[in-house]
Amino acid sequence: MKLEKIVLFNCAILFTVFWFIRLPLSPDEAHYYLWSLNLDWSYYSKGPLLGLVIKLSTLLFGKSEHSVRLPALLFSFGSIALVYRYLTRHKEFVDTEKLYLIIFSSVAMWYQALVMTTDAPAIFFWLLSCIAFKNYLDSDKNVYSLIVGSIALGFGIWSKYTILVVFVVFSVFLLKRVFQRQSPVRHLCLYFGIIALFVLPIIYWNYLNGWVNFQHNATHVGSGKINGLKPFYFFDFIGGQIGMFGLFLVTIVVYAARFFNRRSTQGTSFIFLSALSLFLVCMFVSFFKRIYPNWTIPAYPLMVLSLGLALNTHFLMNKKIFNIFLGVNAFVSLLGVLLLFGFTFALPGRILPTKKMVGWRDFSSFVLDQKLSNPDIGFVISESYDFTSELNFYTPSLNVYNTTLGGRRMNQFDIWQSHSDRLKEIRGSSVLLVLSSPEASDLFKPYFSRIERLPVKKDFSYDFSGESLRTVYLFRGYDYNGKPFQNAESH
Repeated sequence: MKLEKIVLFNCAILFTVFWFIRLPLSPDEAHYYLWSLNLDWSYYSKGPLLGLVIKLSTLLFGKSEHSVRLPALLFSFGSIALVYRYLTRHKEFVDTEKLYLIIFSSVAMWYQALVMTTDAPAIFFWLLSCIAFKNYLDSDKNVYSLIVGSIALGFGIWSKYTILVVFVVFSVFLLKRVFQRQSPVRHLCLYFGIIALFVLPIIYWNYLNGWVNFQHNATHVGSGKINGLKPFYFFDFIGGQIGMFGLFLVTIVVYAARFFNRRSTQGTSFIFLSALSLFLVCMFVSFFKRIYPNWTIPAYPLMVLSLGLALNTHFLMNKKIFNIFLGVNAFVSLLGVLLLFGFTFALPGRILPTKKMVGWRDFSSFVLDQKLSNPDIGFVISESYDFTSELNFYTPSLNVYNTTLGGRRMNQFDIWQSHSDRLKEIRGSSVLLVLSSPEASDLFKPYFSRIERLPVKKDFSYDFSGESLRTVYLFRGYDYNGKPFQNAESH
């Protein structure tokens, strides 16, 4: 099958699946929507890009689950276009169809297109910046490629900080070229100047907000508490990588070690080292801390592209092994897509990856009904990030306040609420407490004259594949005393 037909078929299937998904937003997706209502230069955990693109999507298409997720699909289409163009422009790649399938047959590449996370924009801007920088390194001082790559890198920083790996690697390559007089100094100044335009607003926001964004992200790479080596985390990381990318990942690792051509162009070497650096950093950190499998996702397509010639020359010659690996990927991806349509395959709900995406509409309706049944209650508080995010998306009229009680880490709600006078306005009022456990009510006792269970026929609990998920406990707090809630205990 021609590469063009595979690409069109892939895009058509992605759009069809996207259009017919009816799962509610996950708590993170709902929270990112709230970012779009409060645009800023940065947020507690990420840069400003997600808020911007969701804002644009909802302005054009209205508030809906699809419009929140649409940017992920569009960024994925952009990544597909970049890979297609790269493969067709490099005539040394004989089996371009197979290289494309290695990249886009994995379940990770399907999910990033269908769920609104940082993954889809991160992949797109990694690809765009690295391909542009490759063109610059392999061309005769192509300043336009340098500008495009720098801008893409800047937007990549706005989406996910892992792209700073690309910034470090390309800076080394560019400094080397300047010292060897292969590139003029003005190109170096242009590069750092463009990046500064994107980074300085984030730094300024952090300065105004106690550096919380940097402190939070620093905990991911080891600045937090480390209690010796954790080999289990390493094996968990490796298992997660194979689960996301399939058996092709094992092949890529082998060929990266054995067949990478040291005589490759500067640009190809740059792409390879950028992708490899992210894998190695994540692997190193996984010996001490748990690593989310998706952190490496931008490096995967770039590793395939940089090793394309070696894979064409050796691995892809063995059609039987390739077809087996592709079949496994296709089967796992099919199961993943069916999960998004509500299939559970009789598996326990607690182990299914879609468990965080089900039941939120019913949950929000339940809380709203209880609030309307008690019209004298004018304010809603929850200690749960998930509850607060979902309620503020599906029932915005509740305008739920999130507290730090229970020893949780800081989140974006704390930053917004630190600039709010809402607590002063409700002093002496009764409050509806939406809690994740009955014990959590004890944490609120110092703030109210008394706390009682709200009389309901039955506590809300969502049944998913034979298991009860997220039971919700409603309490009524009388006469809030105006005392500020305690600060978060960690970043």
